[in-house]
Amino acid sequence: MAIIALLLRLSPSITFPLVEREFLKDVSVISCSPLASGVALESLLSFYGSLVEADMQIASHVIPNLVAVAEKAPKSEVSYSNVAKCVAEVIKSQQGIAAGTISEFTRHLKVRLWFSFFFFYGFLTHPIVTEIKDFKHSPRFPGSRRAG
Repeated sequence: MAIIALLLRLSPSITFPLVEREFLKDVSVISCSPLASGVALESLLSFYGSLVEADMQIASHVIPNLVAVAEKAPKSEVSYSNVAKCVAEVIKSQQGIAAGTISEFTRHLKVRLWFSFFFFYGFLTHPIVTEIKDFKHSPRFPGSRRAG
């Protein structure tokens, strides 16, 4: 994964179409696995960051794909924490979709409580959140002063 991430950074116009066509579905499945940890998880995060930087339009497709893979897999074979970290990495690389992504997951907070919890945990522990001024003061954010 680290080599693919490096290739995406060095030559995005050549590498991106191949990665999108040949590797993206498999990487999404690996990203949801609880077996991805440590250096392997860091490589996945680097991959997602490089992928989004290579083509900003892919971010809006990667997140729903990760969520779909996580929802279809048996619960014992999914690491929601890993999925949350991957989603946070995509958002870090494409900050323009942060508000929409947060809104999408807060709508489903009661239905998919665990996934939402891990998503917010992964997202809130990510440095990008400190740059989003209005997020922590949102009425939907449980820790905000305006939360109902």
